[in-house]
Amino acid sequence: MSSPVEPTTSAPGDDAAAAPCEDMPRVVLFDFDGTLADTAADLAAAVNRMRTEQGHEPLPLEKLRPFASAGARGLVHAAFGVNARAHS
Repeated sequence: MSSPVEPTTSAPGDDAAAAPCEDMPRVVLFDFDGTLADTAADLAAAVNRMRTEQGHEPLPLEKLRPFASAGARGLVHAAFGVNARAHS
């Protein structure tokens, strides 16, 4: 098992100044397609807010969930029937 990296002290401008700080995370993960965290409910809530602001009824999560990993284009298509390619 490896030991944790110890923070170093250095003078300003020294290359070692970029060493990790104890309070900073060592890794940041981005989960854009929902493979690590199930964010479909959050994305559906955002889409349904847009729908209600436009005077439409909210859609059930079950209808929007399949489009959650398709990004904004997929969700907007599911919510409003808009095809981004047709409007580009």
